[in-house]
Amino acid sequence: MRMFRRLVVLLSVSLLAGCVTSAVVPEDYSGPTALIEDSSGEVVSPSSPWFSPKRLVEPQKADLFYVYQIDGKRVDNIAYKTEMLGGNSGFRLRLYPVERKVPIRTMKVTLAGLTYYAAPIGEMFNDVYRVSGDVDFTPVAGETYIVRGVLGKDYSAVWIETDEGSIVTQKVENKVGGDAAATVPNAGYTLSTSPIRSTEDIAAPTG
Repeated sequence: MRMFRRLVVLLSVSLLAGCVTSAVVPEDYSGPTALIEDSSGEVVSPSSPWFSPKRLVEPQKADLFYVYQIDGKRVDNIAYKTEMLGGNSGFRLRLYPVERKVPIRTMKVTLAGLTYYAAPIGEMFNDVYRVSGDVDFTPVAGETYIVRGVLGKDYSAVWIETDEGSIVTQKVENKVGGDAAATVPNAGYTLSTSPIRSTEDIAAPTG
């Protein structure tokens, strides 16, 4: 049943491909810009011995932190791109980093963090942590910013910081982790409590 849901998710994401844009700066915009980069934690390999049956349900994983939307418009991100381009890599995880230029103005950015497994079976038998929400953000011309965060059982958070490590937005926090995390703070929608990542997890919330 869960594998069927996974296939439905992949089909939904494919249909959403035309709704996701990598160009945040309008074509007729000639003003200054800044750069926002998504980020990821270290790719973690299975911890069980190679002869352990648990290895059969332990694909590689990584924590992803990224931009869902900017001013309500879906944008390309590391989770979406990895799902679309690397979803058939078996148990080995290959990430596809994403960065985007943004105009210099105040904007509402929907940030997200997600435990991402190379294969869907990892989500069926292991912990999946999520956090998502909106922050107000005004970039400075010429600066580079990075979406950072932490994911865990008791606490998860995501934010934007400079490339030198200074936090420049509020932290979107979730103090109830794992599959119990049903309501996403400040995001205006509810995630499925299933460990299988939903369409919203991969692409963008619809609220």
